[in-house]
Amino acid sequence: MVQQVILQFDLAQENRELSDAEMRIKTKLKKRILGWAVIEKARKRQCARATNLKEGNANTRYFHLRANGRRWKNFIQRLRVGQGWAVSHQQKQDIVLEHFSKVMATPPDRSKDLNWDRLDFPSMNLDSLDAPFTESEILCAIRQLPGDKSPGPDGFSGMFFKKC
Repeated sequence: MVQQVILQFDLAQENRELSDAEMRIKTKLKKRILGWAVIEKARKRQCARATNLKEGNANTRYFHLRANGRRWKNFIQRLRVGQGWAVSHQQKQDIVLEHFSKVMATPPDRSKDLNWDRLDFPSMNLDSLDAPFTESEILCAIRQLPGDKSPGPDGFSGMFFKKC
């Protein structure tokens, strides 16, 4: 239920700026969820540690399942080929190589093209796209970033850019 309330605040924040009261409620709810998540993670870690201590050091079935689990997880047992199955390593290798050779190959030349003149697109002057950005444009874009969204691929949130 709390996650749904936070989701509603996030959706509202995409359209408008949240009030101070809404931001406080959202922050409080997020802290509470994180607290419960930390407690749950610690509980599960303790349970797993107890199981590992009890059964992981002995030469048991559990030990062997843990040791071989990753290998079985990453192993491709068979691949479908037409109506049959490829099960040997060489057959699977040939199928994968053939598939990716087709997918990554140079596409064939087009036999048809669009008549751009008949589509009646308005003519646009795009020369301004080559102009360098001004500092005020960059600052304006940074101010419009949401502050408490999850970080981007570089690991920084919008709040980081606003503060720095």
